Amino acid sequence: MAVSLKTLWVVRLMLQLSIIINEIAHHLNIQTIAEYVENTEIVKVISAMGIDYMQGNALGYPIPLDQILPK
Repeated sequence: MAVSLKTLWVVRLMLQLSIIINEIAHHLNIQTIAEYVENTEIVKVISAMGIDYMQGNALGYPIPLDQILPK
């Protein structure tokens, strides 16, 4: 499947914006969370960016609260 240059440009822009937002947050002593982390490639990128926390299917699928809360 071919990827258009416009798509690549948008992805690169989104990545750069995410890096800037993360850096600003850290300068303000705010921790950051990446959502929708869906595969190991994204985990590697997020880790390299220095984002503090991740959530998404690459890390675990949602489960009902009654399976994790004590009864």
